[in-house]
Amino acid sequence: GTGCSAAKIQATNCPPPPPVLPDSGDPLFTEPPPYPSGPQAPAPRAELREGAGGQEAADAPGPTPRAEPWEEAGGQEAAGTHGPAESESNSEGPVGRTRGRTSRASPPQPPDSTVALPLWEIGPPDDTGIPRLQYRPFSTSDLYNWKTQSAWFSDNPKDLMALLDSVMFTHQPTWDDCQQLLRILFTTEERDRIQVEARKLVPGDDGQPTANPDLINATFPLTRLAWDYNTAEGRGRLRLYHQTLMAGLRAAACKPTNLAKVYSVLQGKTESPATYLERLMEAFRQYTPIDPEAPGSQAAVVMSFVNQAAPDIK
Repeated sequence: GTGCSAAKIQATNCPPPPPVLPDSGDPLFTEPPPYPSGPQAPAPRAELREGAGGQEAADAPGPTPRAEPWEEAGGQEAAGTHGPAESESNSEGPVGRTRGRTSRASPPQPPDSTVALPLWEIGPPDDTGIPRLQYRPFSTSDLYNWKTQSAWFSDNPKDLMALLDSVMFTHQPTWDDCQQLLRILFTTEERDRIQVEARKLVPGDDGQPTANPDLINATFPLTRLAWDYNTAEGRGRLRLYHQTLMAGLRAAACKPTNLAKVYSVLQGKTESPATYLERLMEAFRQYTPIDPEAPGSQAAVVMSFVNQAAPDIK
């Protein structure tokens, strides 16, 4: 044949056949270069190691071998958690900005700012035992959420009454904050009616509503007064203002007496007695001056509850 056999190769100068897989001598295929490492922290107490004749330098462990990115990611995912803090050298390399790396090395998130506390306690209390307060205004997102998530006061006053009752207790709004809430959550007519009803209910020295204009203006002012909220007197005036405002809010929620609205509340065929009773009591609050929870009003509530119940329950 035309080819060279093994005997002919030894006897003649025929070139050997080429190998199936070429033997590349490129060292990049066998020993890839290491990933560049970040700046190393200076070794502590270098002067002591030099003074000790290099003994500590000889005993000191060498640099920790760097794990490959796939080994590091695989070990952490297998364990389900990751170690405390990764060194700067581990944050470099081709995987430094991948999604897995950034999720593990994400910066700390700022504190949640959805909770607004206009007056909140800071530091230790003063000599009289009263904790000091610092002012933080309401955020725009809080006011927007409260306005959009609550029904109109004229349609369903219960939502805004419950909201403001909670805000007065947890947020301790100042006089300016209360005016902001009234302007944003209520119409002009509703706001005027609330303030008029509240000024009618300012308590006097005997606890009953007073007609003293000086006391009314001092307890429920229409213009801002210089109340110091870091004193017991200032906090007491603010607390009394909150109570009077909520009393005016409840009084303004009561519409003109209309017993027909109360009689129109009928129990549904599948409605539970508790839900039916709650709707009936709410009608009493809105359309009559009767307090359905007062002991003297229970007879009227019970009579309406029985007469307007579903036929199969009677």
